[in-house]
Amino acid sequence: MNRALRQRYGHAAGMGSLRLWKLNERTGLWDYQRSVTPETADEWRRIFQIDDPKATFVVSKSKPIPPALRRR
Repeated sequence: MNRALRQRYGHAAGMGSLRLWKLNERTGLWDYQRSVTPETADEWRRIFQIDDPKATFVVSKSKPIPPALRRR
């Protein structure tokens, strides 16, 4: 497994279990968009960002914590 990918996405990067999430501005929760591989994650994020330039997208192996629930 590529060391840079492992550092960026964690151990799951080698298993292809990454997901692309979009922040729903109305609810403040993360909406699942699609499964991606470590090799295609950045490209998919770029494609989705072109379609919705104001949206926030994250690639993660699990559902991100909503911003309102994060500890400060």
